[in-house]
Amino acid sequence: MWGLLRGLASLPAFWIEEQGIKQQVRDDVLAAPAAPQTCPVSNPPLHRPLKIFIACAEPSGEIHACSLARALQDELRELGAPAPELFGFGGPALAGAGVTLLGNPGARATMDAGEAAKGIGFYSELMERLARCCDEHSLDAFVPIDSPALHVPMASLAKARGVATIHFVAPQYWAWAPWRVGRYKRVMDLALTILPFEPRWYRRHGVTTSHVGHPILDTLGPLKDLPAQDSRTALVILPGSRAGEIEDNLGWMLARVREQLPRLECTEVLICQSSPRHRERIESILQSENVEAQLMVGDLHACLGRARTAFAVSGTVLMEVMHHRIPALVVYRVDHGWKKRAFWLLTSPWFGKPNLVAGEEVFPEFGFVGQGDPEKVGAELVALDADPTRREAVSRGIQRAFSRLGGSGAAKRAARAILHEVAPSESKSENGKSP
Repeated sequence: MWGLLRGLASLPAFWIEEQGIKQQVRDDVLAAPAAPQTCPVSNPPLHRPLKIFIACAEPSGEIHACSLARALQDELRELGAPAPELFGFGGPALAGAGVTLLGNPGARATMDAGEAAKGIGFYSELMERLARCCDEHSLDAFVPIDSPALHVPMASLAKARGVATIHFVAPQYWAWAPWRVGRYKRVMDLALTILPFEPRWYRRHGVTTSHVGHPILDTLGPLKDLPAQDSRTALVILPGSRAGEIEDNLGWMLARVREQLPRLECTEVLICQSSPRHRERIESILQSENVEAQLMVGDLHACLGRARTAFAVSGTVLMEVMHHRIPALVVYRVDHGWKKRAFWLLTSPWFGKPNLVAGEEVFPEFGFVGQGDPEKVGAELVALDADPTRREAVSRGIQRAFSRLGGSGAAKRAARAILHEVAPSESKSENGKSP
């Protein structure tokens, strides 16, 4: 509640300074990309097990949390240090990575403020469990993955108990409501940035960072066994993974596909989902829009391997689309809830990550409230799918984006940054943090 009130109080100043803020973000995005950095670590950093809490709140964050947990274990083993004691919030995959779970925020993951409010008791219990873990185990570090709405309050709690706070996947405050960085700076000791322009932006706002690169590069599947791009025939629809995104976007997207399908080179339509939890919702929307499409659940890599063109809601999945070298049209439609009022808060020149990384509009994107401009979106979809010149331009833009990302190894660099932050020093010993 206090965070919401602080945000409302900041709106007048933001309105006055809006154009200058947008220009600064644009300058950052277009500047030379930062190179990922590897921090030095003493050998060994400790003679006792480090105690680290890793928190994730949704499936994409859990993938990176698992990679980080294993990287921490590998780094400490190579240094000859004891294996760490890892606690955390997450799902079965994180438990399989050697983390003792104390709860699973992903069970209530949502982007809708009203739904989140219904789970106040659930999230309060998670905060209490984190507090007990800090107190009973004398944690060395609290390391949340992404999801700042949940993890910034948790970091505040941990920091008040003398625990180092290190955020893996720094928030996109440069894109939405940048005044939130003030509290973030107070509660996070270190932000691990993943996009090549973020260190510059965060440095200007006084946040200590270590740039580790994008963790999705560690998880992208090989392309060698997939069909050649000119033999792919599917239009792949990626409507988001949350209920609100699907409700807002899928029906509208299917209507555009139904209108333009006779003009497309694609001969089949696929809808991709990582899990079956929204199957009934999607099938109901398909029936109401009267579009013949196949729902594929689980194997995103295989689904994208059949794609000639993608029609996608903006999100991390666009990095996978870019990896598969698929031309994509990006939309983000809002038709309910508080976000209907939020588009004017956007401060970045684009919202699709491939465009931000490349510093140009590689994938055409449309963000809007309500119906937007269906004819323009339909025409763009046809051009992207059927015009060889447009498709070649997208291919060049994708190459530029990957050249600016800095390569794989983000989890290993994040692990070393964490160990560098919590390694013993005379200053820490003097402040009562015993090695």
